[in-house]
Amino acid sequence: MKEAQLIELFHGAASVALDDCAPVLPAELIATDALVEDVHFRRDWSSPEDIAIKLVQCNASDMNASGAAPAWCLLNLGLPPVLSGSFAERFAQALLAELQTISCKLIGGDTFRAPKLFLSLTMAGRAKRIVLRSGAKPGDRLWLSAPLGWSLAGYRNLSGELQLPPEIATTARRKHLQPRADLRLGPRLAALAATHAMMDISDGLLSDAPRMAEASGVQLRIQLNALPLPAPLAAFAGPELALLSGEELALLAAGGDELRSEGLIEIGTVSARQAGDQALALFDSEGCEAPLPEASFQHF
Repeated sequence: MKEAQLIELFHGAASVALDDCAPVLPAELIATDALVEDVHFRRDWSSPEDIAIKLVQCNASDMNASGAAPAWCLLNLGLPPVLSGSFAERFAQALLAELQTISCKLIGGDTFRAPKLFLSLTMAGRAKRIVLRSGAKPGDRLWLSAPLGWSLAGYRNLSGELQLPPEIATTARRKHLQPRADLRLGPRLAALAATHAMMDISDGLLSDAPRMAEASGVQLRIQLNALPLPAPLAAFAGPELALLSGEELALLAAGGDELRSEGLIEIGTVSARQAGDQALALFDSEGCEAPLPEASFQHF
């Protein structure tokens, strides 16, 4: 498949009239995220549709975590020479369908040859009120928008590390291969003055929570017995799964009691950070500080 044909998959026959630049459409927030073969996904596990959905949802989740709704995006697409043309066609169809469901317009990008499959979206959005991870304050409570653990359970099941009943395995695998964010929730939480900070769970709570703490200059104190696991997984795993599971796309928020009305789950508190304090502290059911486990995945 030639480059012009590849571009036409995403932009239609009008792609011949595309410029190398696009006029900037209204936006208040811009985010970018990438997926790289054998780092973020495996092609023997993931279909073109899985990869397209994950790419869109991971980027839209970043918008959601600041209270924004996606508006437009740019796609960078690196394809290895051995990739079949049907992959590109299926990926393009799924990507455009997923973007349509979130009312996000693809306005351009770049295509090129790469040694492995490389996909990147730069997404822009608009928000009535922007909430950043740097706004957590001492006295805030910590909240999660959903139980955590499905994605890591799906990964471990696919890799043979975790045996699950067929119906639970199917759900776990889908949650890992096609993570989805609740894109209605971020703007709703941002509209509440009691929401002081937000971020999405993309690398796992154990990795992401310290980033909020560092950005806000506070300590996050999480109660391990308050961490919510999906009910079907409770018989197969403990709080570690909720701590380590990445690409959950749930929201971590810091703020007041009003957030409970949005169905959020309280998991801890925010405190002033003293000299020598770690950014994140974990506590067991008896109130004793627990050691921090190692994150299950780190890029570097």
